[in-house]
Amino acid sequence: DGKKKKLNALQSEFGYGLSITADSTDSFQMNAVAFPTQNKRILQNTRKKFEVQMKIGQQNCILHRVYIRITGGTALSPEVAYIEFFGRSTETGQAVAEKVDLQ
Repeated sequence: DGKKKKLNALQSEFGYGLSITADSTDSFQMNAVAFPTQNKRILQNTRKKFEVQMKIGQQNCILHRVYIRITGGTALSPEVAYIEFFGRSTETGQAVAEKVDLQ
């Protein structure tokens, strides 16, 4: 229906959740449960604000948005069809998007 909803505990743990590990006081490693091989780093920028950096479409980017498409399954085991990543290239400032099919 296109509405945004909060995740319940099971969705957060098994389908959509994030695993975050501190590397230092201003750097963290973050991975999504649904797509654990896509590494993301949370870093503090020059304005002292935190941002997520990752590769999108083979480019180093600042992540702005993630869309996870669920096609079925259960709360404990959702069927994730694809994940879309949206961001901006750190080198060119251009908008970058990548769709990763998981089925």
